[in-house]
Amino acid sequence: MARAPQPLDLERRIPRQQRAQESCAAIFEAAAQILQRDGMAGLSTNRIAERAGVSIGTLYQYFPNKQAVLLAMGRRDIEETVAAVAAAVAEAAAAGELPGPRVIHCLVQRFSARRQVRRVLMETVFSQQLHAELAASLEAMVRLLVQHGPPLAAAAPAAAFVLTRSVMGVLRGAVMEEEPPAPGLLEAELLRLSRSYLGVAG
Repeated sequence: MARAPQPLDLERRIPRQQRAQESCAAIFEAAAQILQRDGMAGLSTNRIAERAGVSIGTLYQYFPNKQAVLLAMGRRDIEETVAAVAAAVAEAAAAGELPGPRVIHCLVQRFSARRQVRRVLMETVFSQQLHAELAASLEAMVRLLVQHGPPLAAAAPAAAFVLTRSVMGVLRGAVMEEEPPAPGLLEAELLRLSRSYLGVAG
């Protein structure tokens, strides 16, 4: 019987000072660059530290191993995705537009960038069974969309659930597939799906 994965010891010390936060940001960017170019096979804490321009001791102050770096990156990406959706909803509200097109465009752009990196981060997050955190992020997006008004606000809660999970499922599938549709085509089809499902014209 397969053993359940053990939760990672994420951060040894939470970076609170600006310099510490800058070091962690450099570590995340370095890890992303290595993953995008060389994949997991090329990732090590020594390589991350070298590319980030920090000592290995500095890296270990915050992260005990490369898996902890990846998990922190995955959690940060979840938070940044919700923030990006919030910005897209606010832009739509300011323009007097329905939020769907801007939100879908935002999500497609995020999920299409650095697909190799995102694939690894998704695998890390799922391997640690952080389903509650993922569900909470989706619910936060639904609340943002519902607060904006129709059409999602007028839909039944089950409909909002099905639509948002369908969109995110397609986006995650596109990350995992070797040859997904081009971002523009994916965006067009997701927009068509959401309009058809909610009965929105255009």
